[in-house]
Amino acid sequence: MVAVNNEPSVFISYSRRDDGAAARLERRLAGAGIAVWRDVSGIGAGEAFRGSIVEGIEGSQAVIVLLSRHSVASPEVLSELELAREERTAIMPAYLEALDRKLPNQLRGLVAGAQATNLYDDFEAGAARLVSWLLGRGFGPREPLPATHGELLAMGPVGVEQLADRLESEIRAGKWSDARTLCVLGQCHLHLRRYPEALATLRRAVQQDDRSPAALHCLALAMVAGRRPRALTSRDAQRIGRLLDRAAQLDGRAGHHDCLAAVVKADFYEGHGLLVPPPSIDELRDRARRKGLDQGEVDRITTTVDIDERTWSRAIGP
Repeated sequence: MVAVNNEPSVFISYSRRDDGAAARLERRLAGAGIAVWRDVSGIGAGEAFRGSIVEGIEGSQAVIVLLSRHSVASPEVLSELELAREERTAIMPAYLEALDRKLPNQLRGLVAGAQATNLYDDFEAGAARLVSWLLGRGFGPREPLPATHGELLAMGPVGVEQLADRLESEIRAGKWSDARTLCVLGQCHLHLRRYPEALATLRRAVQQDDRSPAALHCLALAMVAGRRPRALTSRDAQRIGRLLDRAAQLDGRAGHHDCLAAVVKADFYEGHGLLVPPPSIDELRDRARRKGLDQGEVDRITTTVDIDERTWSRAIGP
């Protein structure tokens, strides 16, 4: 199995009997800088194997299926394509043989309408077409994206606006549509106080990856939308609490998720004289201090949320 990084990756689905062709295609894609997921070791058996395959497909943005007399008869290949369709992952058929009229009905339905590539006449030419198509849609090396609030601050308002415009153009063109790109774009909108745009973008990021602490945290900030937390509805306050609780569970070493949760609870629940749901404000404050607070993330909270000194002191301490 080839490990994938944070770039959009490609899953290769194939029959074991076509391992040579799969390996050759993998080398061609990897040589162009495209991240590839391919089972090369068998991983194990039973549930461990199935779980790894599922993770590979869920973590990929495209599935290339090598179609041959062997793969069209493979229940495993069919299962992988069905999962890709469920995940709404792009499926790209690559024919190792002329099988257009010999596909089983169920398989034909899964690849219908997809852009197909012929590898059996000229493998290198067909592989080059795949590489060109993938690179044109954002697979492969890309310019690093800012990862922290401090990095956005260093860019200045003009730089952040230019970055937001570029990412929006690339997303519209279909070049990038992964959760990481959406999360960074959402952070740009937050930085520029474009709260409706931030909310819509970060919701998409969380829909794509609900295990991203950054996306969950920034979505909570976008829901506050520059207001005092007490202006929230009860439903939104509860939703924010759930987002931040999940972010804290996923990112156990960062205290800013607990910090924001404490701020919201102090201003919304105590501000309205309501019972504070667990965890308590004191527990959140102590937890944030134990973990440690990144000053850049604290600054993001104080510049995005309208909060007075009394509420801040109650939630975080002097």
